[in-house]
Amino acid sequence: MIRPADLRSPEATALEADLAGTDPLAAITAARRAHPSVDPELISALASQARLRERARERLGAWAQDMVLTDAGLQQASRAPVAIYRGAELARRLGRSDVTIADLGCGLGMDSLGLASAGFDVRAFESDPWTAEAAQFNATIIPGRITVECADVLTVDVVGSAAAFCDPARRDEHGPSNRAGTRARGYADPAQWSPPWSWVRALAERLPVVAKAAPGLSRSHVPDDAEREWIACDGELVETCVWFAPLAAATRRATAIDPGGLSSISDRDPSSDALAEPRAVLAEASEAVVRAGLLATLAARLDIAAVRDSSRWLTADALLRDPLLRCWTVERELPADPVEMRAALRGRGSATWKTRDIDISADDVAARVGHRPARGGTPVTVAWVRVDGRPRAYEVTSTT
Repeated sequence: MIRPADLRSPEATALEADLAGTDPLAAITAARRAHPSVDPELISALASQARLRERARERLGAWAQDMVLTDAGLQQASRAPVAIYRGAELARRLGRSDVTIADLGCGLGMDSLGLASAGFDVRAFESDPWTAEAAQFNATIIPGRITVECADVLTVDVVGSAAAFCDPARRDEHGPSNRAGTRARGYADPAQWSPPWSWVRALAERLPVVAKAAPGLSRSHVPDDAEREWIACDGELVETCVWFAPLAAATRRATAIDPGGLSSISDRDPSSDALAEPRAVLAEASEAVVRAGLLATLAARLDIAAVRDSSRWLTADALLRDPLLRCWTVERELPADPVEMRAALRGRGSATWKTRDIDISADDVAARVGHRPARGGTPVTVAWVRVDGRPRAYEVTSTT
């Protein structure tokens, strides 16, 4: 059986480089002919690593280059900026980082690396032997900080740990494959997670716990004294993080991370009642803000107004820069009537419909308007915004 260490030897690394960026079957065939003494199973495994590494670069950043990867582990892994942020935030909330943190269900070890990057020593536990071995290899990216044990997290002893991080597995790895060839059916019921969410809550009564969860985790599954943090990365909502007492600093928080920096607001921050008609700039709040119900708080942070009756749009007279929103310049208001809109868009190219603020899907809007892209026409983006209880349409241009 191929072990994780076999995949990152100098010889294997060089061979994987030859297998990257090419047709997998052709590359495997060519490699087997060129290296007849190399185990064919190893060549196939390295080809798989090359494909996974290509997918992993956006999610895992520079760490992806030196990691041993699995498909299931990559799907579950935190994005590198989020793992690094969470490690630093845990150190801030604990008031120190010269302690040991238990990473319960570490997978490939991304969050262990994030914790170690904040200065913590990490005891990581993983029940799958092969994945645990891969995590131990990956731990060498930050030498001397992380130890990995193969154990069922339900039975481990966390005595001596100042806090615990837990990322319950939320996917059925034994179900039918999807179109991408991955077994990725998610469990909506937290009782089916591994470990079950009830176990995570019980653990939080014994020591400080921060846990990663699906963005749709219901409020009913979170204690009243815990904090739910919705986290967006590079414009995409990626997870909910639950900070159990005594780590909780608010009830609801929205955090966004992008190459320009990090921005975070909570229900402890001031909010604004300012409302306005759409002006020169429409600012679409991050889904993290929408899920956290903090649109008025973001308006106060930026000293702008929310659009009257909108669930996600703010408006301003000038462009703004904040990871928690995306700005669009308003070119003109369009008629909301489908026939009149079709006439107004005649001669334009492909249309993008932003409809998350109204009760109609983008596909339904496209069908009703019946816009036919003109060959060579300039593409157009139409934002549908709920204003005073009715949908209004605006041609907008992205500023990013």
